[in-house]
Amino acid sequence: MAKPRIFLSSTCFDLNDVRSSLSTFLTGYGFEVLNSQDTKVFGVNPGTHSHTACLDEVENSDYLVLIVGGRAGSPYVRSLATITNEEFNRAQQLKIPVIAFVRRSVFESMNLYKKNPQGDFRGIVDNVKVFHFIDYISSGHESNWIHPFDNGEDIVAIVKAQFAHYLLNYSKLLRAPKKANDKNALVVVPLPDSLPHLETISCDQDALTALRKGTQLLHDIIKSIVQAEGSENGKIEKLKTLWIFGLYDEDEQKESFYVRQPIFRDKAWSFGKADRVFQSMSPLGFVGSTQEVVPEGYDREIPAFSLYYKGVKDGQWNLKYALTALAKELNKKYGEGEGFKLFCRGDFRLLGDE
Repeated sequence: MAKPRIFLSSTCFDLNDVRSSLSTFLTGYGFEVLNSQDTKVFGVNPGTHSHTACLDEVENSDYLVLIVGGRAGSPYVRSLATITNEEFNRAQQLKIPVIAFVRRSVFESMNLYKKNPQGDFRGIVDNVKVFHFIDYISSGHESNWIHPFDNGEDIVAIVKAQFAHYLLNYSKLLRAPKKANDKNALVVVPLPDSLPHLETISCDQDALTALRKGTQLLHDIIKSIVQAEGSENGKIEKLKTLWIFGLYDEDEQKESFYVRQPIFRDKAWSFGKADRVFQSMSPLGFVGSTQEVVPEGYDREIPAFSLYYKGVKDGQWNLKYALTALAKELNKKYGEGEGFKLFCRGDFRLLGDE
């Protein structure tokens, strides 16, 4: 009978004790454990670099247990990331389920590091790349749950509970028919033919024209996001990014959107997550940046995130005008929570006849 194969991904020297206790537990329950320290079961082809062998075994696994301690580990020979980082990436690319653990002392130092990235954290981690990696894990819209741990017993207990949960879900999947409709699925509401409420936002004819064009463009962008292939969470991330830039934009005189970093981090996400979401929005014609900028009226750079739209010729200002106006209108009338839900469906019926 074939056994489920579980790959243990971590640095070795500082986590040998927890790897050992977890391997003993999993082997006792009939799993095949792929542990690079156990050469009896960890296969390596002749002439293969150890890093390549690890990634090959990730591809042969059914689950990956990621354990992050205070050491960054050695960099992968073919990138600037660590081999542990690359193992996690490979598992995500192959849709292999990941159970992630971070040593509690490191996990609890994350907020302090984010507030003071120039501080001395050598007593907790050997390299701040550890913090960057944890932020990278938590920034994903899938497989981003992190379990803090103090010792091997903590990891064993959580793994036991997690696999029991997997088994329960599998049992339900076998017995229950798949639901045809998801009541929480995103569905775009058609844009009203008439938009008289726009005239209450602007009386200037040129501005009103730009607002009308921008509203249609914004609705088309929302529709393209909602109707594209991909997970619902990934779609919500793009829509939330647009919402935050529309609601908290700080520079009305420029076509690009600018939102101060503290506001963006509080309402959305920090650097690692923002970069990944910006990249996912690139096919839609958006260029995002986490670099410091100089908004209109400032004589120095300020920490702000920026977003620029180049998807439609001459559409940047129209989109900027419409997004900032509509986000504020929805927020004013329905509140930020309900307003955002309406925005995600492109529900701009407040602009039509009421």
